[in-house]
Amino acid sequence: MRTLAHACALLCTFGLGASLAAQTVSDTGKSLEEARKLRTDAAAAVAGGEIAPEIALNQLRAGNSLTGLKLDTEADFAVAALDVGRRLLVARKPVEAEAFFHAAEASLGLVIARTPDSAARDKAQYLEIRALIRTSYLNKLAEGKADLQDALKLAPGDKRLQQMRRLLPADPAATLSNHKEQPARG
Repeated sequence: MRTLAHACALLCTFGLGASLAAQTVSDTGKSLEEARKLRTDAAAAVAGGEIAPEIALNQLRAGNSLTGLKLDTEADFAVAALDVGRRLLVARKPVEAEAFFHAAEASLGLVIARTPDSAARDKAQYLEIRALIRTSYLNKLAEGKADLQDALKLAPGDKRLQQMRRLLPADPAATLSNHKEQPARG
């Protein structure tokens, strides 16, 4: 089931990336590398116990372009928080990761609220990312499915959204709880 969540995550990330590919970013390589380093360092500091997740979130929020792309500030923060949360899962720190997923969810809520329905493609992508976070990491299957339904209303022909709907876990237990640290075997 983790593979399914990761597949949905990649689809979601690539979908947002595809729509942003046409953007002109000044000194793209440098911006992207600096943003990646900022997120990597934040994840490492939290995973190593050097700083609390709340402090890392505040530091991320204070940063400039967190993704290296020209995005709405809240959307940029949400994508960065999602990335750091995923990095923490890889580091086997699911409790710490959860704080980043909650922050990304809240930030996306603000972006979705202020994105008009006339910008259907953008709003559908934000809803898709929030659905991914809710269903794969926060054990909020009903809310995630509702987000996905709203996204499909905005973009009914979107094959990626249709595929994500088919791939959503039917069991809420297939979410972040699967990433909880297992007791050490001795």
